[in-house]
Amino acid sequence: STTQRDVTQTDVDNKSCQVYVEIGNVSVGNRVKATVNLKNLTNENFSILRAAADCGCTEVEFEPHELRPGESLPVVVTINAVPNSK
Repeated sequence: STTQRDVTQTDVDNKSCQVYVEIGNVSVGNRVKATVNLKNLTNENFSILRAAADCGCTEVEFEPHELRPGESLPVVVTINAVPNSK
């Protein structure tokens, strides 16, 4: 599934952006992958330097990047509900 999160002028002014992704229910034994597209809707460049997950079962994949106005950056989020694996 794909979710879009727009980077707004408030994000640029605050120098931060929080994104929460609702992937749905993940059954034990499954891995679910989703792509979140972050889009800069401001007139200024916005740097995405890092991403973090709240638990060890979640992985976030992206390349640090400076988004120009109107540019998007795909961020891949993987939920790993397989016990004792990464």
